[in-house]
Amino acid sequence: MALVDLKFLGWDTPPIPSAAEWLLDNLGPDMSSRVVALPGSRAVRSLRLALLRGVQKRGATLLAPNIVTVGALTDLLVGGEGRVASGLVRRLCWERALDQATEQDRGCLAIHDAVQSRSSLAVQVRGLHADLVAAGMDVDQVLKTECIQTRPHEAVRWRAVGRLQQAYRKILASLDLVDPHDRRRLALAQQPGADLDVILVGIASQEPLRNAALVQSKGLVQHLVFAPESLRDLFDAEGCVLTDAWLQREHIVPEGKWSVVSDPKAQAERAMEIVAQSGVTQDSEVSIGIGDAEAVPELIAALAEDGIEARDAAGQSAARSMEGSLIKLLAAFFKDRDTRSLADLWRHPWMERSVEDEDPSFGGLLADLDSYLSNHLPHKIGASWLTDGHRSQILRNDHLQKALARTDELLLPLANAQGADAVCAALREVLSTLLGEQEFDQEAPAQRAQVMSLRQLGTILRDLEDLPAELSPGNSTHEVLQRVSDELSECMIAPAPLDANTPAVDLLGWLELLFDPAPLLVVTSVVEGAIPASSSPDSILPEALRRELGFENQEDRLARDLFTAEVLDHSRETHWITPRVAAQGDPFLPSRLMLRVSPSALPAQVRRWSDGGKITPTMGLVPPPPSACQRLGSASHPDVFSVTGFKTWLDAPYLYHLQRELELDQLSDRNRELTPSAFGSLVHKSLEVLGSDELRACADTKKICGALHEALADAARVSFGSDALPAVQLQVEQAAHRLENFAGIHAARVQAGWRVEQVEWAPKEGRSVPIAAPDGPALLRGRIDRIERNQDGRWALLDYKTGNSKKSPNGAHRAKNNGEIAGPWRDLQLPLYAHLARELIGGDVPELGYLWLGKDASETGLMLLKCDEVYLAEAYEKAGEIIREIRSGELPKPRDHYKPYSHMESFLIGQGLALTEDGEG
Repeated sequence: MALVDLKFLGWDTPPIPSAAEWLLDNLGPDMSSRVVALPGSRAVRSLRLALLRGVQKRGATLLAPNIVTVGALTDLLVGGEGRVASGLVRRLCWERALDQATEQDRGCLAIHDAVQSRSSLAVQVRGLHADLVAAGMDVDQVLKTECIQTRPHEAVRWRAVGRLQQAYRKILASLDLVDPHDRRRLALAQQPGADLDVILVGIASQEPLRNAALVQSKGLVQHLVFAPESLRDLFDAEGCVLTDAWLQREHIVPEGKWSVVSDPKAQAERAMEIVAQSGVTQDSEVSIGIGDAEAVPELIAALAEDGIEARDAAGQSAARSMEGSLIKLLAAFFKDRDTRSLADLWRHPWMERSVEDEDPSFGGLLADLDSYLSNHLPHKIGASWLTDGHRSQILRNDHLQKALARTDELLLPLANAQGADAVCAALREVLSTLLGEQEFDQEAPAQRAQVMSLRQLGTILRDLEDLPAELSPGNSTHEVLQRVSDELSECMIAPAPLDANTPAVDLLGWLELLFDPAPLLVVTSVVEGAIPASSSPDSILPEALRRELGFENQEDRLARDLFTAEVLDHSRETHWITPRVAAQGDPFLPSRLMLRVSPSALPAQVRRWSDGGKITPTMGLVPPPPSACQRLGSASHPDVFSVTGFKTWLDAPYLYHLQRELELDQLSDRNRELTPSAFGSLVHKSLEVLGSDELRACADTKKICGALHEALADAARVSFGSDALPAVQLQVEQAAHRLENFAGIHAARVQAGWRVEQVEWAPKEGRSVPIAAPDGPALLRGRIDRIERNQDGRWALLDYKTGNSKKSPNGAHRAKNNGEIAGPWRDLQLPLYAHLARELIGGDVPELGYLWLGKDASETGLMLLKCDEVYLAEAYEKAGEIIREIRSGELPKPRDHYKPYSHMESFLIGQGLALTEDGEG
């Protein structure tokens, strides 16, 4: 029976150098008879390197110990018999056991009685099984505990767990395989202890199975503890932290080492300030701890500005590689074959290249697809493509159809495959076609990650092909591809070795910081829920039950984190940074680690939090550089101006430049419903029927309603076909409701003597109308939604609006000045309509206004612009001034308090990625 000999090394130096020095001082260069265990693989590599450097300084040759992770240590100590099932096989066995379980048992295990996917529930029970074995318990023991016996509903749940566990073990046994956790437990009970001398290095957490194996060991067990001897009472007999003792201990951050900043961008800037002020000369002397992965982009950008490469020490998931992302997209495409999955697939560089290489005309494929999806919002990919008959749309659709045919040709092997073996073989064939004749060199830094990812993919495909038939992950292509994608997400691609000529800084997870040798640490995102990490909800083993059963729980993890924080503070220069808000503006709370002070010191510590980082800049992306608000290319001298363009210039001249001069448009394949603009266009198209001979003078509300509904149905059919997205179908119904409310407005106008003379009117033959400007003549073009004439000879020029709330055209066109609508101009649309229609209406001042089709009857109606000849003259004069400004080539800043209609507009004009209200159609 082995006894653990505790060696307290203090915490004045980083743990890895301290441990390496102790091993060399006490064991000499020949350590080959010892096993050294550390918490993680990175710590293993760091200690091995520190030992090599240490013996070199002493002029000796290292006979290295067997350095392993603490997880591998248990296997060394207890051994075991039987073939261990791979991770893939174990996951599939749990899923098969769930398939065999009764509905009642599955219902007992689901979180909050919700229906979970088979795979997610399998992950949950697999983790529970590992926790039970690590704690040295089985389900029968749990059922006998007082906390379960006093809770009948929990007993029912645990009996279901027991039946599932038995089914899982039975399936493994039928395959002549064994679970590794079970093998350790059985070996510990049946075999004598190993005769190994073991040295534990900084193992802070208890694990009953490991402790039992150490106790049973016949060799010497020593534990190197990174704390002063005077704190022995804070550790148990095995050298692990005592939870209650550490929870009562204060954590006093050294003066000036805790920074509270506004947001992730300010956090990255503060991190770089700390590094610059420290005076370190080598990148290996600095590491940055990551509490929140969402803050990583800002940190990488800040480091890059100083010419420093940020290296994620954890590596990258193979699922994020080029082939990994393609397989995920293929799984979605073969499952749904809808427009979104097609858009995502075509955006993958390999697919885009392979489709476009077939035909040079495919160069605008993604733009054509975005245009089609934005205009028609189809749900599935049908046999025919929607069009309103324009030649450009017919050519676009022909382009898309050819690209889809080419895509189906490339993916034909996968489409015809059935079963795991066939799908794996087909996937190899498709990837070979997409990659072409390409050679890889693992030694080339640019290709290293892809070579490793392809090797991992090859291993996964072989494992799937070797599976027994009864464990098939599915028969369909999308099921097998999804399994391949899931397995890739479990694989990590280790970061490339550092280039001696390239400055680099490691980005480390919280649990890796303790064993990092860097003398300067910057710990970021020190916020509640990140450091310490919050636990995921578990319906079977909640925190309260974990504590009662003696399993590791949140309090144990907090105690371990408090110990880690103290070691970091004492062993090197450690800085802690806490942002007040996340990248999207969600508020953070400071980590409990920063508030573990005495009651008398707590108010001051809270004040440090409340007073720090109060200024919160615009959320999201940083504003573009000043050059972004200059014209792209030489300024032109335009002659023709659109009526609606003047508002864009008054709001944000740079947007006018992009939209009107460069003719750029914002397209997206992400829309799952009509945008406000598209909704307005649908309603406008339906309202054109009111200009027909039958309805222009009709006051029969019922007849008007019927005609509008029919026009809406026709417009929706042309634009969206018979398979519109559910949200679009709902919006069509909403449009019908608005049109019903408007039918009474139209009837009332007719009863008041008004008749619709024109709809969607423009000057004859599409001509433009001259308008005066200080720097020379200009032309005005536009289209008026509705022109009415009263029986008494008056004219009305009206614009349809579909916003949810009525807004007065007076405030929309001109701001107030001392209570009067005579302030700065915001829009010139309605006055310019009067100028545009002069040839039709003559020289009289017409009625100008908005016809609102709001969300309900109270928001539906006519709102007129208060104007006279003076008002119109001032508007025409302002239009001339704007024409001169546009021609000058200058781009003034956006008007004060302008709220863009989209995130991208906000970014382009330098306001960041702000949240804005929906626009109107």
